[in-house]
Amino acid sequence: MKTYKELQDDIEFEKTLDDLVEFKLISKAQRRKIALRMKRLVKTASFKKKVERSKRKIANFAKQKVKAAKLAKQKVLDKFYPKYKEMSLAARVKIRWLRKKK
Repeated sequence: MKTYKELQDDIEFEKTLDDLVEFKLISKAQRRKIALRMKRLVKTASFKKKVERSKRKIANFAKQKVKAAKLAKQKVLDKFYPKYKEMSLAARVKIRWLRKKK
């Protein structure tokens, strides 16, 4: 039987996966808007402190799972599409769409 903490971690992980922009298909305009927002956010002192504090902590299980999923995705992309980073945005979106379809 799972403990309350384990159930809470599972629920948080599911919410985190749902919230990840990377797993959603978004338009070019939305992607640009997010990039501009993050560009402004990264410059702030409070964000820099937050990142520094989070680097000192050990990530919880849900965050570790998300990181592992991202690394696995990157390994697959590196194996099957070695020039993925150099491809046009349209080509990358098509690859993402095909991968999501499988």
